[in-house]
This record gives sequence, C-alpha cells and structure tokens, in this order.
Amino acid sequence: MAKLTDAVKDTQIWSQTWDRSLDDVFEIQDEVSQKSAALISPAIINNERKKLSDREMNALSSWDEYLQAVNSYALMNSSKTTEDKLANIYKSIEHGEKATALDPNHSSAFNLLAQAYNFLIFESSVQDKREENDKKFREYTEKAFQLDPKNPDSIMNMGFIAFIDEDKQRFSDYVNKALEVNPHHSRTLMAKGMNLLEESSFTDAIDAFTRAAEIDDLAENYGETVIFLCHFGNKDWENANQSLDREMRENNHSRYFGFKAAVLAHQGEVEESKEWLLKYQEERPEIKTIEDYKSVAPDLNNKIKELMIEGMQLAGMPE
Repeated sequence: MAKLTDAVKDTQIWSQTWDRSLDDVFEIQDEVSQKSAALISPAIINNERKKLSDREMNALSSWDEYLQAVNSYALMNSSKTTEDKLANIYKSIEHGEKATALDPNHSSAFNLLAQAYNFLIFESSVQDKREENDKKFREYTEKAFQLDPKNPDSIMNMGFIAFIDEDKQRFSDYVNKALEVNPHHSRTLMAKGMNLLEESSFTDAIDAFTRAAEIDDLAENYGETVIFLCHFGNKDWENANQSLDREMRENNHSRYFGFKAAVLAHQGEVEESKEWLLKYQEERPEIKTIEDYKSVAPDLNNKIKELMIEGMQLAGMPE
C-alpha cells in the first residue's frame, strides 16, 4: 500500500493498494512508481483546492489563482444546468487569466484555459461565439505547448486542435504520444477511449473511460455519457439505459431526453419512449423531423448515429 498524508493537518490525502505477484519485483516497482505519480497529482491539487477557503483571498499568487481556476472547472463538471456550467467555466477562465498574468510561464494555467475554451467550442448555447472561443483555445494551447511540450495536457490540447480540424490521424498520434509520456493520465485515457469508440471497439473504450475516472474524479465529466454510447453501440440496451439514468441524475441537458427516447424504443418500451420524445421536442422545438435530428445526432460513430436515428423513428419522430 502507498499513502500520501498532509503533514500539517495529519490527514490522509490519498492511498492505493496493489495486489500483485512479486515474480518480477522491478517491473512492479516501475508500475507502482509511475501510477503513483499519475494518481497523486490530482489528489494534491484537490487537497490544495480545499485549503483555499482557509486562506486570505486578497493577495493570491499565480498558483492560488490557478487552484481557483481548477476549483471552478471542477464545479463546472459537477454542475447540473447549462447556466451553472457556463457561470463556473467563465469563473475558471477569469482565475486562469489572472494566474497567467501573474506568471507568464505558468504552463498548467495555460493548459487549463485551453481546456475551458475547448469546452465552450462544443457548448451548443454559445455557438455564436464559436470562432472567438476557437481562436482563444488555439492561442492558449500553443502557448502551453511552447512552455512545456512534454506535459500530457499540453500534448492532448494539441491533439484536440487536430480533432477540431478533423485530422483523425494526427489526433490519434497525439493521444499515443501523451500515453507514452504518462500511461495513467486520465484525460488521455478519455481521449483513447474516444478513439476506440470511434473504431467501434466499444468494450475496450468502456475500460479506458473507467480507468480515467478511477485515476481522477475531477477529470472531464463525459465518462457516463460516452459509456452510455458504448453500451448503445453494443446494443446492450439494459446497461445503456442504466448508464443514461445515472447521467440524467446529474445532468438535465435536453440531448439526454432524446437518448432516452431512442434506447427505450429499442428496448420495446415504445409508449414510454414517446413520452421522452415529447419532452425532447418541447426542449428542442426546432427538431421536428428525422431529417432535423440527423443534424444533431451524436456523430462520434456511424453505427451509433444510425442506431440513434432508428430509435427516434421507433419512438415516433416523423420523417
């Protein structure tokens, strides 16, 4: 067992137990040291976030501002409404920009700013500012990579530029490069899972997403949604429905009403699926027909998109 303790407060910050054979003690030693480094970093940052409330807030350093930014980003991930998500992401950006103003070489703060703007690029409620958010994302990504090109977050942000540019091979190359630097980096594991999902390797994708969540519970909160999509792609309707229910307890985005209608229809629960379709169309009145839905259906994987459209048809959405 490995432990990390706050010496000042005498409280445990992190612990991990390994249950492995000692046949190759040196291989295990390498694995434990590598994985411990990956797991401890999020734990330390989370612990520092909690200390902020005990600290005077009138003379913050760049590190303090960065922790404030991390805290707001984490609150964004746990927010249940779009309004709250946006409020927290803008607060994260505010603190991140203060951090970089105080220390122009703070690569972690530039990486977090890039992540925040990456979120805004794909947020449907602020698409009128997509060009502006895309420009900021690229600016902060390139700055972070220039400062620390071996940081897996820097590498992954460069990868997401390739993703936005629809250069799938370059995106995959960046993911693999980041995993070489740190095979236990949660954000990279999420990206690897996305690659596997796109390739229809749904079971392997679920494993990658699960590992990412185990390493860092403050990681980007797309885990349950993409796990749902993997179950959906596998036509495992029961697990897809359970996964979706877990996500909907934390998130009320209208897209999930449509997903619910589709999975219930595939399960044969047509009457209940019609109720969810009605809720979806009440929230998204512009989506009246299957042709309309095709433009907003998840397109990470063609098989999933076709199954989603088929489910909406079964639920009663007109052509």
